[in-house]
Amino acid sequence: MQIKLNGKTAVVTGGERGIGRAYCERLAKDGANVVVVDIDDASKLVAELEGSGEKTSMVCDVSKPEQIAKVAERVLDQFGRCDIFVNNAAVFPVTDLKTITLDVWRRVQSVNVEPLLLFAQAFVPAMTEAHWGRIVSTGSSVTLSQQQHDLAYVTSKGSIHALVRACK
Repeated sequence: MQIKLNGKTAVVTGGERGIGRAYCERLAKDGANVVVVDIDDASKLVAELEGSGEKTSMVCDVSKPEQIAKVAERVLDQFGRCDIFVNNAAVFPVTDLKTITLDVWRRVQSVNVEPLLLFAQAFVPAMTEAHWGRIVSTGSSVTLSQQQHDLAYVTSKGSIHALVRACK
């Protein structure tokens, strides 16, 4: 089933490969303007996307709040709003309680959780004003299992689930 998203603007973090790429491909196919946000240059993907909407890429390290602010500003300047925000960027180092360092812990939280908060703060006001908007945040079922070597990742995904529930 194809949904018509003509005129809607979608921003996808971690959009250059994997699940993020699939989000971008589908949103473009459905006619949305697609902004591929990734730590790597995604211009090759942008050239391959099919659909009637505008496509662009923006390089951003989502662990850097100042880079998130610049991307949000560029999106709002170029498109006037973000209708669909997909929080997909993530890192998943193998960690456990004995070996994890505070630096690794903070890196995982800054990439996996904080962008959801910062981008939502930037985009939700226009979504609210338009009475339409969607935020999709890639969680994980690992929060329900007993993963012993993914401490920081599992905790970050659990935080995403909690943040989404708390914002309703």
